[in-house]
Amino acid sequence: MIQTSSEKALVIERRACMVWRISVLIIGISLHLPAQPDQPRMPMQAKLEDGAEYRWLQKKVLASRLLDNMEDISTWSFKGEGDMALSTIIEKMAARAENSIQIQHRPNRR
Repeated sequence: MIQTSSEKALVIERRACMVWRISVLIIGISLHLPAQPDQPRMPMQAKLEDGAEYRWLQKKVLASRLLDNMEDISTWSFKGEGDMALSTIIEKMAARAENSIQIQHRPNRR
């Protein structure tokens, strides 16, 4: 079947019109359909008993040992400029490392 140029143009126009109508229909339907119909109205609240931290804190301790009571620094080492000493913070002993290095502020460079 031989088609004239006007018939070809009419066929192309009808196809374009059909594609446009289908596109509008799909977009219209998708705008009215929610992604999840049962969306919560407010953020969900975390259940602490479902978390890993809660389980870790509830875990039974089978054995324990003191790693270091920080009352003697002979087992500790400090390298570099500065000094290491014991200090009392809130009536408890703690290791304190001090250095004399001055840190200069550098502006952010991008």
